Amino acid sequence: MTGLAANGTSGLEEVFLANRERLLRFLRARGAGDSAEDLLQEIWLKIAGRASGPVASPLSYLFRTADLLMIDRYRAANQARLRDQAWSDSAQGAVPGVSDTPSADRLIIARQHTRLVAETLDALGPRVAGIFRAHRIEGIPQRRLAQQFGVSLSTVESDLRKAYAALAELKERIDEA
Repeated sequence: MTGLAANGTSGLEEVFLANRERLLRFLRARGAGDSAEDLLQEIWLKIAGRASGPVASPLSYLFRTADLLMIDRYRAANQARLRDQAWSDSAQGAVPGVSDTPSADRLIIARQHTRLVAETLDALGPRVAGIFRAHRIEGIPQRRLAQQFGVSLSTVESDLRKAYAALAELKERIDEA
């Protein structure tokens, strides 16, 4: 036999199933809260896909796996918190004595760029411009756009590629200027 029990599960899986509640309590005690079930599922997926030989101390292995998953979750949450904090700090950017209102020059340039984008899209035709605006601005899914415009999904995708290519070319021209 290749490490599988008579019922088709490995010894590690059997130990997991027999100690599922203990592992769940361990995860909750370590602060997993509502995520404990999700972490337990991750452990199951790790051991179910495991193709190596027998484990000398399966219960210790499972608790160590649970502990490492908790550490990974903590690190990921901490990184996300730090990233969000850094973004918030940079987005607020209010400097005492300096206005957050864009300068007149920046407003004029922004209006010119907006006009150029609108002209570029309009030059592609009403269907391409309409599909692009509906998808990117209104967030309408491509399948629904295909139905609304009476075209195939591949036509919608092709129209979006045309619009993206035209806008990328416009951006290069603006950047060169």
